[in-house]
Amino acid sequence: MVLALKTKSLRRLRFRIRRRWARRGEPHEVFLSAGAEFLPYRGAFAYFLRRPTGFDHIDARLANLRIATSLLQECDVTYFLVEELGYGRTYLGIDGDSTELVRAAFAEAARELPITIRTRWGRDGEIVAIEVHQKYIVPTTGQRFASRFSCVLEPWSPDEFTGAWAAPRLNGRVADLSETARSQVIDVDVGGLALPSFWELRMPSIFDISFPIDVVYMWVDGADPAWQQRKMARLGEEIAGLSAEAVSAVRFDQSDELRYSLRTLERYAPWVRNVFLVTDRQQPAWLDPSGRVTLVDHREILPAEAIPCFNSHAITAGLHRIEGLSEHFLLFNDDVMLGRLVAPQDFFASNGAAKFFPSKAALPSRTDAQEDPPVVGARRRSAQIVAELTGLEPRFGFKHTPVAFQRSLLGELAASIPAWRSTELAPFRSSRDVVPEWLHHWIGYARGRCVPAHIEYGYFDIGNSAAVKQLGSISRKAVRPAVLCVNDVTDDLVDGRHRHEVLKGMLELMFPWESDAERASSVRDRLHRTDGHHPVPLSEDGAV
Repeated sequence: MVLALKTKSLRRLRFRIRRRWARRGEPHEVFLSAGAEFLPYRGAFAYFLRRPTGFDHIDARLANLRIATSLLQECDVTYFLVEELGYGRTYLGIDGDSTELVRAAFAEAARELPITIRTRWGRDGEIVAIEVHQKYIVPTTGQRFASRFSCVLEPWSPDEFTGAWAAPRLNGRVADLSETARSQVIDVDVGGLALPSFWELRMPSIFDISFPIDVVYMWVDGADPAWQQRKMARLGEEIAGLSAEAVSAVRFDQSDELRYSLRTLERYAPWVRNVFLVTDRQQPAWLDPSGRVTLVDHREILPAEAIPCFNSHAITAGLHRIEGLSEHFLLFNDDVMLGRLVAPQDFFASNGAAKFFPSKAALPSRTDAQEDPPVVGARRRSAQIVAELTGLEPRFGFKHTPVAFQRSLLGELAASIPAWRSTELAPFRSSRDVVPEWLHHWIGYARGRCVPAHIEYGYFDIGNSAAVKQLGSISRKAVRPAVLCVNDVTDDLVDGRHRHEVLKGMLELMFPWESDAERASSVRDRLHRTDGHHPVPLSEDGAV
């Protein structure tokens, strides 16, 4: 349906454009009847094809790639994959002698299809690239996908003396392709499409990562009655000296964020090997126990005297004991999700170094009369230990992102730092704890095993109405930040229930597809309790 325009000037503009297109014989009504919308775009109008909820940057890139390869096959032009940017363009190479043929064929196709063709010209008047894309809109979210996800055709012109095809731009792989290199053809799978390429373009780079990377989640459902009983019993033993923050119910509440985090992990980090879910004799009702997620109970990684444990610092301190865990792994909180495709290099260097993402939030100043909240006190104590061992004085923490760990470094720190052991035995957070990631990152940095890095991320405290609006704004972006964290630090469970329902609705709209970790919908609905909230309890041997 043509967008309803409110102002007279826009109505006149639409009329002039439609009349101009009609005079040119463009099949305007055909495009509209095929599901396209004629919408304002960059000061003019363009056709946008409607797409269902869940359509994302991967789908847009692959759709444009299919259009380009289909047209090239109709032209009987040889093409090859140069590189694909997961959340951007795909680059195909073509023989430079076929450039004019391809340009003419694509221009002809644009008269019959709602596609956009853009030709880039070089300084000497030569064609250096031909871009092709369709524009897409997801009505439920308002996302628009346009030229950022184009398929770009690059002419590789042969050298008149050597016959080698010269690369038209710096691509980080090769400067040219000799006749011998062009004889080594391989097929590359890109989203189910088998694309021809050459070995020299695909051979491993010094920056590529080949070692396995696992993911660990720590999860709890504070609404589980059995878990609540264990917590109350432990509180009766440890209540003296505990702060309200350490036992706050909101710290253990959840809104099925784990379900959506696993969806984004499967969609945007397909290179992850294994996924481990660390819990206290619990399992989400929707989780398929036969899927790719391996359940790990606290009793498998913590000393017997530390059970039951309600301290995330203590649980993190024991993660290196997970059986079968890779040397390099990522720790996800269940409220951390991926917003777009990410690569292993976002979290590790190819030499094995773990990357960390420093925050600009410094530790608050204090006097001896002040008492730190447990999380601040634990960070301060960790900083003191780092200073004693390395001479470095860290004042900053880290962003709420996936945390990259070296398993061996965690083991070394656990064996050499006495405060690590006392933290493992602490059932609730306290200022006497250490924060394992602080010690891992800063001591690892001093030893050359960790490096600071940057990643695009968004942090949203859903207890803040402005943050909820910001998350809504992010949901409308074609490319979202690499990492999203939806946290709730407001200790208000009544209002929190409403906020969590709003959050679940937004997450379902943003990430509607089901992951392999979820049960089939009919089975999942049957297993949910009447309130749809409590997890399925586990028996002592871990069976459902």
